[in-house]
Amino acid sequence: MGWRLSFGRITDGYEELKKLQENPPENCKFLGIVPREEMVDLYNMADVLFVPSYNELFPMTILEAVNLHVPLVLRDLDLYKDILFNRYMHANDNDGFKNCLLKLKNDSDVYAKYQNESRLLSEFYSKEHVLNMWREFYLSAYKDKQEELLNKKNRGFLCKKQKYALNLLLILALTGFALWFALKDNYQQVVKCISQMNLLSLVIVLLWGVLFTAVWGFVYYVLGRKYAENYTPGKGMLVAFIGSFFSGITPSSTGGQFVQAYIMKKQGIKVSDGASLLWADFIIYQTTMMIYVSVLFLLRFAYYSAQSAWFNIILLGYIVNAVVVVALYTIALFPNLYIKLSRILVQVLTKLHILKNPEKTVGFLDFTSD
Repeated sequence: MGWRLSFGRITDGYEELKKLQENPPENCKFLGIVPREEMVDLYNMADVLFVPSYNELFPMTILEAVNLHVPLVLRDLDLYKDILFNRYMHANDNDGFKNCLLKLKNDSDVYAKYQNESRLLSEFYSKEHVLNMWREFYLSAYKDKQEELLNKKNRGFLCKKQKYALNLLLILALTGFALWFALKDNYQQVVKCISQMNLLSLVIVLLWGVLFTAVWGFVYYVLGRKYAENYTPGKGMLVAFIGSFFSGITPSSTGGQFVQAYIMKKQGIKVSDGASLLWADFIIYQTTMMIYVSVLFLLRFAYYSAQSAWFNIILLGYIVNAVVVVALYTIALFPNLYIKLSRILVQVLTKLHILKNPEKTVGFLDFTSD
């Protein structure tokens, strides 16, 4: 029977091996590819598996032999030390191999020992044990990954707690500074006024302030749902109270809207949508204030007009505010009318030589109308 090299003619040393196969020594037989059903009989005929080759990967012949508890005599390769755990006889030259074979032949105890070593190797590489090793490997890797994720989560939780603590300290510091700045000149008068109030009145005033902000939180919630499906009342309340706080500690309440836009961006609402939401909030607020003042004017106009020398200026501010509110509603409800009026204003400003680039302005108006 002939033999077959795994890589054919590209096998290293092919020509030399081919000559050896064609003219083998008298004590050597090349069996070639042995049918699977004959392998067991072949190994049962053997007393020992002798593999003197200089290079190997993980020869299947070794696994096949140990499954039948056949002793192994192998060349002393580093590869075998890691995969066969010294459960074999080994040597590096012909004399060494001869001594190994003679010991197995002449000493039944030595032969029985290496039969048992082959049995242990077969158990180690059995499908059950290999499956268990892989199972343990993957379970261990999974456990390590879960611990890594848990540690990462815990670190993130600690960082988040530290961040919350720093934010709380910052808010307390800003609040303290704002109170100090507001009360530094009239602290005693403020304390005196508060001390003269009864507890119930003080509680009602505080609750009214909280309720006012909470109502605006509900407004933000209603408006926010148009831009984010998962927007919750709690998120709206957060925007309202944060806006109220920063409006209270910044000059002319200029910081509230910027912080609210930032918080809404964190909540999943784009900055442009957040600006539109705040613009709608401004319109609602101005409308509400105009309704309040209009009702007061209708009920007590004579009283308020007699209270202050500045009433005419207050009345002018009321009229201007009313015009602004009407204009805002006109822009929102009748955008085409807004565009037409804007075009007329552009023409007037151009004729007065105030507007230098009317085409660019008209183009912007067309863009916004789309």
